[in-house]
This record gives sequence, C-alpha cells and structure tokens, in this order.
Amino acid sequence: MSLHFKSLISEASKLFSGQMIGIVIAAATTIIITRILGPEGRGVYTWTLTLATLAVPLATFGMDTTNRFLGGKEPQLIPALSGASFVMAGLGSLIAIPILVAIGLSFPIGQKNLTPLTWALLSVPFGLISYSLGSLLIAAKRAGPSALINIYSKSAVFILIVVLISLNMVNATTVVAASVLGIVMSAVFSVHCLKDKIFNKDFSLSFGPIKGMWKYAASAYFAGLFYHLMQKVDILMLGALTSTEEVGYFGAAATLADIMTVPASTLGAVILSHLANIKSKENKTKTKRKALLATIALIGSGCLLAMVLAKWIVIILFGSDFETSIAAFRLLIPAVFILSLYFIFQNSISATGRARMLFIAPMVGCVANIGLNFLLIPQFGINGAAIASIISYSLALICSIFIDQHHNKTT
Repeated sequence: MSLHFKSLISEASKLFSGQMIGIVIAAATTIIITRILGPEGRGVYTWTLTLATLAVPLATFGMDTTNRFLGGKEPQLIPALSGASFVMAGLGSLIAIPILVAIGLSFPIGQKNLTPLTWALLSVPFGLISYSLGSLLIAAKRAGPSALINIYSKSAVFILIVVLISLNMVNATTVVAASVLGIVMSAVFSVHCLKDKIFNKDFSLSFGPIKGMWKYAASAYFAGLFYHLMQKVDILMLGALTSTEEVGYFGAAATLADIMTVPASTLGAVILSHLANIKSKENKTKTKRKALLATIALIGSGCLLAMVLAKWIVIILFGSDFETSIAAFRLLIPAVFILSLYFIFQNSISATGRARMLFIAPMVGCVANIGLNFLLIPQFGINGAAIASIISYSLALICSIFIDQHHNKTT
C-alpha cells in the first residue's frame, strides 16, 4: 500500500469514525422526531431545514472546495484562508437570507409555517462558518477534531430533543430550533479547533489568499450550488407539487439515503486535499483507483443489504405510519451507489485545479433533476422524485467520468 493511500485512509478513517458515531446519534434523534411529529410535522421540519441548507451552496462562493484544494496544497495559507472564510460567511449571509425568505414565502408550506422557517433561516451564518472552517480542518489534516465536532453537535441536538420531550414541548418549531442550536455549536467548535490558525499573525479578514483563485472558486461555487440543488431540489418541489405529508414520507426515505452516502462523501472530501498534494500523475491515478475500489466494495455491499432489508429498516425506525416511504427508499438505494461514485470522480476533477471543468457534471444532473421532477412527481409522487434522482445522478456520474478521463489524457 502506497504512503499516499495510507495517509488518505488514515485521515478518512478518523473522519468516518466520527461521522458514524454522529450518524448513530443523529439516527436516534431522527427516529424520535419522526415518530413524534408524524408525516405532516416531519414534512415541515424537513422542508424548512432543507431550504435553509440552500445557503451553503448559495453563499459559500466555492470557499469549501477552494479551502480543501488550496489549504491541502499550501498549508501555510490556512490562517489567511480562515479570514477569507469569515468574510465570505458574512457577505454570504447578507445575500442568502433575503433570497431564502423570498423563496420560502412563495410556497404555501412556508407561508403556513413562518415560525419554524424563521428559526431555520437563523442558522444560515453559522452554517456557512461551520462548513467553510470544516473544509479547512480537513485540509489541515485534522480529521480527529473534525470528527469530534460532528459528535458534539449531534449529541447536543439529541440532548435538547430529550429535554423537549420531558417538558412535553416537541413540535416542528421546537425541533427546528434545536437543530439550529446544533449548527451554532458546530460553528463554535470549528472556531475552537482552528484557534491556532485564527489567532495567528497571518490571519486577516480579507480576500488575500484567494485573489488568484477566482476562476477556480467561481467554478467550485457553481459546482456546489448545482450539486446541492441536484440532491435537494426534489424535497423543495414536493413541497410545491404535493402535500406536506408527502414531503414527510420522502424526507424519511431521503434521510436513510443520506446516511448511506456518508462513507463516500467522507472519502471524497479527504481525497481532494490529498490528490492536490501529490505531484506524480501515476501516484494520483493509483490513489484514486484504490479509493474507487474501496467505495464500490463498501457502498455496494451496503446498498445490497439495504435493498433486502428496506421494509424492516423503515418500519422499525419510523413506524408503520411511514410504510409509504418504503418504495421511495428502495428506489433511492441505487441513487446512493451512483452518487458515491460521483463523489470520487468529481473530487478528482477538483484536485486538478482546472476551474472550468468543475461545474459541468453537477449542472447536467441539476437541470435533469428539475425537469424530471416536474414530469414525474405529478404522476408518481415521491416515487417519481426517487426515479428522477437515479436518472439525474447517473447523468452527472457519466459526465464526471468523461471529464476526469479527458483530463488524464491531456496532462
């Protein structure tokens, strides 16, 4: 096993172990929330937080990918990148919040649930800070602290939910508020774990370190925006085209699918900073191939098992009220496998630093998903949304493979 791949696996394992513990805690929280709120309450919770998370791709301006690439390639720039991340988070909040308010109030589900919507939007600046600084922790090879942040923030939400249950105060609004407080804590912990970089002579609230990276950052921005829309637009469109209960059913299935993508997304995030630091084309190719094989083996076996146990997973976790979610979950399982492969190829493209290539694959997937959702949701409901995900993720994967292979042939 090469030194580069050993280092990659070591960092990914630390991050993944924290992610898995966080997943267990988050899964317990989700089970409790879903069972207590029921389909309609779960729908409000899912839709409002999904809208708020649009702030990350909308207003990070590519800082997450830029931080992983530039911080992994030139670690001495991390203090300056920290400052740029704070500036971007501030500007991004000023831009994103009015846009999200307008979007939220244009949907009946948002108009009827102003209080949980307001709470969800309060998370925007903290989510931007947490996401950008989290990418710097990965670039700084601090997977351990990054994993602990995930555990602490998820634990805080779980404790808050338990307290709300003991006070008989559980509803969509209080659950959203608890989730927002978890995001706040994640931002605070991220600042603490990078305090040696933030309280550093090279730290400054400026765009200094990314002035020569505008093309890369812009392409990374559109790539992140299109990717997030590709993955989450179905929930927003279900809120417009169907009922709140349907959003709740799909939200339960999508939560399980999101959990299954964690290993691949974790490996993809780590592989970017590692590939950016490898000079040899041969070593890059070997490292990427091993990461791809590991993803196929791990995610592939997990998907097969989940397909067989789908009915029991949904019923045991969420109860018989969510039987409608079973078919959608089964349809989302192939989408999970496809998306996991996409992570590897897209991060491989990011590691080349070739800005103009980053946004193409997610743009194709995003446009396809929006169009397919318009066609399929009115006819097939949440199952139509799941089918749209399979097709759109497949198109994005094909594009990312083609671009990655094209780059390999031209370098």
